[in-house]
Amino acid sequence: MSLSTTGAGVYGNVGTVQSWSTYVTYWYNVPGIYWSVQAIDGSFVGSTFAGEQYFSFDGTTTRIDDSDLPSQFALKGNHPNPFNPATTISFDLPRKSDVELVIYDAAGRRVRKLLRDSMSAGSHSVLWDGNDDGSVRVGSGIYFYRLVAGSYEAAKSMVLVR
Repeated sequence: MSLSTTGAGVYGNVGTVQSWSTYVTYWYNVPGIYWSVQAIDGSFVGSTFAGEQYFSFDGTTTRIDDSDLPSQFALKGNHPNPFNPATTISFDLPRKSDVELVIYDAAGRRVRKLLRDSMSAGSHSVLWDGNDDGSVRVGSGIYFYRLVAGSYEAAKSMVLVR
């Protein structure tokens, strides 16, 4: 049996944190669910949906479509830039990687560790709210963000205007 939809989709958001969609489906006669997730900020601005994921009821997990996966590591420019009070930092992972994303001030001091986690392949975005590790608002100035993912390293600059 080929792929066929056997259930209705579910759409919505929780607070203003995320949206999701899920479908009950049959993939090669195995019942399962596939889904995609999108982050939405307080202004209802959403990221792109993550690639669809598939979970079958026999316990195996398979990506339905790998064609949308990035082919190389990339650290993208933050947006907006300059920013106040928050900015989004985006990056691409062509494969599952241990990722660290850190903000530094112009003197090279660590301001905030935004991320240290193992992440799946795909396009990702992280919001920086302009606060340091102690949840204290930082001042106007030039800041740098550095991404380390496996052996890939890249850094870019951004401007906070209070």
